[in-house]
Amino acid sequence: MIETPCLLDTDTLSYIFKGREPVHTVSLHYLQRYEEFSISCITFYECLRGHLANNATKRVDDFYSFLMFADIIYLDRPIIEMAAEIYGRLKPQGVLPGDADILIAATALVRGKSVVTNNEKHYAAIHEHFALDVENWMTQKASFLQQDEENTQEGIREE
Repeated sequence: MIETPCLLDTDTLSYIFKGREPVHTVSLHYLQRYEEFSISCITFYECLRGHLANNATKRVDDFYSFLMFADIIYLDRPIIEMAAEIYGRLKPQGVLPGDADILIAATALVRGKSVVTNNEKHYAAIHEHFALDVENWMTQKASFLQQDEENTQEGIREE
């Protein structure tokens, strides 16, 4: 298994803020290893709009504190072009995800990251047609933790 850095989907970020396990613990390990999270500007928008719509000022403050540990990846030409390619290939097949998911997936593909989401169905067609790596920290062990276990096992076998 090849370890790749991750791009957090909006639902995963919500689980982190809520302290939902096992995502919360995995996110702490991820932060320790990579020193920052990556999110799309789409996730930034979706989280902020939700907190503001609910007049959740404490959550807005917490969100901005979180952003000190986050790389926000903004849409650029290669991401927009990849998103358009995804849309163009999937629309005729009738398996078109929502625009937000397409833009998040395009961001991950262009930047060489896995998408971490509990909404795997949203990304299934993109995974199938574009080899998008998708992880679900709610139901599976994170790739970087599996890599650690494999390295430990190899070290034990060599001794």
